[in-house]
Amino acid sequence: ALDLEILVRTVVWMLRGQQRWRVDPTLLRQMWSYGARSYLATTLNAWLLQSDVFLVNWWLGTNAVGWYAVSAQCAGWLLVLPMSVGTVLFPKIAAAGDPRGHLTRGLIKRLMGWMTALLIGAGLLSPWAIPAVFGEAFRPSVLPLLILLPGVWCLNVAIGLNHDAAGRGLPSIVGVAPGTALLVNLLLNCYA
Repeated sequence: ALDLEILVRTVVWMLRGQQRWRVDPTLLRQMWSYGARSYLATTLNAWLLQSDVFLVNWWLGTNAVGWYAVSAQCAGWLLVLPMSVGTVLFPKIAAAGDPRGHLTRGLIKRLMGWMTALLIGAGLLSPWAIPAVFGEAFRPSVLPLLILLPGVWCLNVAIGLNHDAAGRGLPSIVGVAPGTALLVNLLLNCYA
């Protein structure tokens, strides 16, 4: 609703003649190129994070998918902190022009400490919390979550580095990383 209001106010403002519409083709081409690469990176990340659900269903069946989906959802909740930090980090890097990455290094070091404590806590609480929240039928979800926790920790670092690369204007690197990880994940799960 707010988006619609902003759109209507902008159109009314422009129709009143208070703003002239002018398209800069060079800027539009640069924005389109950056946006397309960012969209590809986001899509590949989504496929990477969801591909395991399809593979678990293929290899182990629907019961295992239910247990794994609970584990994956819990792991996803644990990624809220690094995603939030990354969202704040992106514009700061873009504005700061920090070529040596001091800002990113400092934040990733702190985030690694916070995530280590958070993941240890999640690992210790999960045998109690998962059955309490989802029911006793989902107790088998605890083991997959414990297996996912080291990957969540590593993904924490990757998220920070991806936001750093995007802030430096390098979305192609941000797209190559999840694309490569998706390919390796599929190959290892299907042929190993």
